[in-house]
This record gives sequence, C-alpha cells and structure tokens, in this order.
Amino acid sequence: MAAHAQGTINFINFVSIAGVNVVNAPVYESDGVTPLRGSQFMAELLVGPTADSLVSLAQTGFLFGAAGGYFNGGTVVAQNVNDFAYIQVRAWNTLAGFSFAEAQASGLPNAFGSAAIIHIMTGGGDPVGVPAPLVGLTSFSLNAIPEPTPLALLGCALAVVFLRKGLTTR
Repeated sequence: MAAHAQGTINFINFVSIAGVNVVNAPVYESDGVTPLRGSQFMAELLVGPTADSLVSLAQTGFLFGAAGGYFNGGTVVAQNVNDFAYIQVRAWNTLAGFSFAEAQASGLPNAFGSAAIIHIMTGGGDPVGVPAPLVGLTSFSLNAIPEPTPLALLGCALAVVFLRKGLTTR
C-alpha cells in the first residue's frame, strides 16, 4: 500500500493557546485601519513543499462585526507536504473579481493583497496530527490606488509639452 505525504493546517488568522496569541494577523483595506468584513472579501490559502510550488487549497470569507479582519477556513489537508510546508495567504475584494487573479488584473484600489510566504511545521505524520496554526503570518493590507508607471508619466509630460508648444505658436 502506497503512503502519501500530507500535512494539516489550521486556516485561521487568529489562534490563542492557553491565553497566548500564537497567531494574530488581521487583514485590512488599503488604509491599514479598516478590517475586511463579510463575504465580499475572500481569503485564500496557498500551500506547497517549496516556496516556488504553491497551489491554492482553500478559500473562505471574512467574519463580520467585531471579528472583522479575521477569517476561519477550518482544517485544510495539504497533499504532498508532510512535516513542513510553505504557505501564503492572499485576500481580494469580490467586487473587483471572482478570483485573486481577476482582482489583481482589475487595477482597482482595495482589490487584492497578500502576506509574505512563510515556512511552517504542519500537523503531518501518521496518523495526521493536530492542524498547525499559521505561526509567522503577519497582518497585511489590500492594494492602494495604483501608482502610474514611469512610461505613463513620461507620456503625460510629453503631451503637456506638445500642448503648450501648440498654444504658444498661435
């Protein structure tokens, strides 16, 4: 019988053990103050055996009211990882797209954001152990109003120069 590597992960961004906050990483709008609330915002868990092999394993909405900024996606079983895994949490506004990629491509403010990739010990082994908390996860914010690219700024500057030159030759 073949054995398959797997690890369990607790897909939640607030965990307290014996009164000590092990994970406390709320997610905010671009202002860094307003917590994401409700199913309009989604959190996504990406997991892989290396930082370059992350795949999406779970998605969940954000909590409401005083629990804004937090999500609870429950226990996720990650195939092909065992004792350790690389993970990343991403979030997006569903009004900007049905997926993280669509929200990112929208170019809208408050559309998407992601935490840094972290390396965690999973609840792996045989039998599968207690799901691992996302220790090392930090708070993050959604994107702000996108800055114009240098090429766009150059284009605007050239337009102003040509417009001004055209007005002064009359």
